[in-house]
Amino acid sequence: MNTDFLKKSNIYLIIAMIVIVVGGLMSYAQWQDYMARQSAVSDNMLRVSGLQQELEKAGTEYESMRGTYQAEQEKFQAQILKVLPEGEQYTQFTRDLDEFFDKNFTSRNAFVASSARFGQGMVAEGGAYAVLPVSLSVESSKENFYKFLRLAEESGTLAEGQRLMDIQSIRISLPENPSAGDTFTYTVNLNAYYRNVTK
Repeated sequence: MNTDFLKKSNIYLIIAMIVIVVGGLMSYAQWQDYMARQSAVSDNMLRVSGLQQELEKAGTEYESMRGTYQAEQEKFQAQILKVLPEGEQYTQFTRDLDEFFDKNFTSRNAFVASSARFGQGMVAEGGAYAVLPVSLSVESSKENFYKFLRLAEESGTLAEGQRLMDIQSIRISLPENPSAGDTFTYTVNLNAYYRNVTK
């Protein structure tokens, strides 16, 4: 009976050891799985943190670029309004020409507009822009006459910022006894352009 008991106890002991070994192996496998998952979670947390930093950086860059874009857009809009203003803008056109004449006037190179007459603004075909006829009587030197022609030629460019205009005709009155330093008078008929805001 002792041997039966011993056999049964050995069987229980073997079964218990098998259960303990299997349980240990399963626990070890579970522990390895848990550690792998813990490592993956840690890696994912690092990735999420990195992505959040990248997102914040991208947001900051976007705001900076948006601000720069808006500033450039406003600058461009201001340049367009100077070259092709809304409405006839007689006063500003006259000021711009007076400033040009004053800037180029010297004792040796006269440059004076004695009169400026504005005609009735006319809407061009299609209605997007209109034309303001202008007649200027100017007294100037030959050098300043060429500067005025260059001003008209370069008008309408954003770089120059001069209102768009084109010369329709020029009538020149030369002095009776011309010399190299003499001034002469001329009448310029030109068109100044503007955006039609009434359409």
